[in-house]
Amino acid sequence: MIQWPSRTRQKVYEIMFKPDSFPKIDVPKLPKRTPVDQHYSIDELKLLRSFPSLKPTSDNDFLELTVAYPNNSDSQIPVLFIDTLTHFHRNRLDHYVLERFVPFDEDGETTWHIGTIEIPKGMTSMVGIINIPQEAFSNGQQPGKDRQAYKTLLKEIEPAWTDGEILKVGTGRLNPLQAAGSAHTGTTHRLLEETPEAKQLHYKQFPEILDKGLDGWLHLPETQIIKDVLIVTDGRVYAEGVKLLNQFEATDTAVLFVAPSDDEQRANLLGELDILVTALQESLLPWATSVATQQNKTWPETAEARTITGGSLGGYAAAGLVLKHPEIAHNAIIQSAAFWWPDNDYGLLNEWERHTEAPDGLKRIIFHEYGKYDVHLSSENTKFGEILGRLKDTVNATREYNGGHDYLSWRQGITEGHQWIRAQLK
Repeated sequence: MIQWPSRTRQKVYEIMFKPDSFPKIDVPKLPKRTPVDQHYSIDELKLLRSFPSLKPTSDNDFLELTVAYPNNSDSQIPVLFIDTLTHFHRNRLDHYVLERFVPFDEDGETTWHIGTIEIPKGMTSMVGIINIPQEAFSNGQQPGKDRQAYKTLLKEIEPAWTDGEILKVGTGRLNPLQAAGSAHTGTTHRLLEETPEAKQLHYKQFPEILDKGLDGWLHLPETQIIKDVLIVTDGRVYAEGVKLLNQFEATDTAVLFVAPSDDEQRANLLGELDILVTALQESLLPWATSVATQQNKTWPETAEARTITGGSLGGYAAAGLVLKHPEIAHNAIIQSAAFWWPDNDYGLLNEWERHTEAPDGLKRIIFHEYGKYDVHLSSENTKFGEILGRLKDTVNATREYNGGHDYLSWRQGITEGHQWIRAQLK
C-alpha cells in the first residue's frame, strides 16, 4: 500500500475515487451467428422448443446455442434475448432476430423461427424471447436504441424454451442458463429436470416503513436449532421470481427476504442505510424472531450469526451495513456493488479505505464478487477487492464470476457465498 504524508492523505482520498478513476471495461463484441441448419424436422424443432441445443465449437471457449420458437404472427418478429450479452447491443437487436424456418417435413400448421448464436462457455445468463412489432425494424430502425422503449419491450419477454424452471423478473418470464456447457450439451439433456417444489414462506407487510410499506418473507428450516440467519435484499425477486430457495442447500439457516412494497422505493431503502438498519432492528428481525419462537425454534441472537447480502445497489447497502452497523450483521455477501452511489463520489469506498488504517477489531467475514460482463461496475469492484485484501481483521474472498449484472448470477453467488461464510464460521 502506498504511504502518503498525513497532511496530504485527505486530499488523496478526495481525488482517488473520482469517476474517471473507474473507466468502463470494453463492451463485448456482437456474438457470432451461425447459419441455420436446413435439415431440421418438425419433431426436432419441437425438441428444441422444449430445451435448446448447446454444442461445442472448434474454439473450446464458446458454444453454439440454438433455440426454436413457433410464431404464426406476421406482425411480430421474435428476437432472442441473452441477458448477459443482448443488453450491450440493444441498438443492434436485428443481430438477434430468429430466422423464419420451414422444416423439410412441413405440416403447414406452425410457422417456426430458429437461430444459432455463439455464447461463451460457462456463462450464466437469463434467456428469453422478445416479440417485436415488425414495423419497429422498418426503414433501418433499431427498436432498442431508445432506452425506455427497450425497457418496455423487456416487460413482455417470454421463455425461450418450455422445460425446467421459469424465472420471473417484473412481468417478464425467462429461462435460466447456468454455467452453460460445463456439464450438459446437446438437445437430449436438461439443466433442470423439473421445477423445484415451492418452499413455504411466512409473509408480513410493515406499512409504517417507507411511503408505501415494506415487505418481509421468512423461510424457517425444519431443524429446531437455527444456526444462522441470511438477510436478503431485493427480497421480492428472490422470494417470488428468481427463487433463491430453489438452489439453497443449507438446512439449518433461516432466510429473511426484504423488499419495499413499491419497487420505486428501492433506492430509498437500499441507498439510505439508516432506513434499512431501522427497519431490520425495530421491525423485521423482531418479527422473524417471534415467528421462530412460536414454532419452538431457537433463533440466533448474535450479529456473528447473521449475513447480509445484496447485488448492485443492494451490494452497496450490504457493504455499508457490515462496515457501519456490525450490530446487525458481521458477515456480508457483496455482489457487483454500486459504489458510485449516490453521486459518483465513491464515499463508501473511501470509508473502507480508511478502515484498513483504523480497524475496529471486529471479525467480519465477507464474500465479494462481480461479473466478467459487469461492464459498468467492474473497475470499482476490482478496487474494493484490493481494499478487502489489505484488511487485517476481516476474513474475505473476492472472485469474478462468468456472468453479468443479473439476479440469476447473484442467486448462484448467494448460495456459494453463504456456504463459504459458514465454512469460515466453523
